[in-house]
Amino acid sequence: MGLANPSNASNSCSVVQSEHTGVAGGQSSSRMASTWTENRKEVVFASILFFVGLAALYPALKLANSTDSTYETESSKSMAISPNRWVSFPFEDSQRLTHDTRLFRFLIGSNISLGLRPGSHLLTRAEIGAIGGGRPEKVVRAYIPVSDPHAKGYFDLLVKVYPEGMMSRHIAQLNPGDTLDMRGWRATV
Repeated sequence: MGLANPSNASNSCSVVQSEHTGVAGGQSSSRMASTWTENRKEVVFASILFFVGLAALYPALKLANSTDSTYETESSKSMAISPNRWVSFPFEDSQRLTHDTRLFRFLIGSNISLGLRPGSHLLTRAEIGAIGGGRPEKVVRAYIPVSDPHAKGYFDLLVKVYPEGMMSRHIAQLNPGDTLDMRGWRATV
């Protein structure tokens, strides 16, 4: 019945050979060794790429975790903000950039910089009255300053004012001389 078909006979022989030699699919051991060598080369190459990439990133990682960077070695008298305490900053002015985005400028002492690394957030805090005459609620939101980190005397926040955004609406309603509480927050980049 099935023995008359020559293709079945060759497949049976191949399976028997692979069971006998212990090599799947009838491959010889030299071919398996060649495949292992090729795979090993790929693993070694990937490992080398990984370590070269790590070596290239090492200086940046060391700088990010360093305590001797210019942002942290400035004396606390020349930095306006700290991650450990809330500070009130007076609002100076705002500039409308789009229909819902504004640039807000806050003042610092004349010889003081904000003291945050580029890409770091700062937290804003305000007590905002609840709707319907309820109890005021403390609201905290994070923003990234967009001014030069070394600028002295001021810093700018770019804020999109959302119709239902409690903090963004609060900031948009500030008058010159009003203050907003802020605190530093370390970069996570």
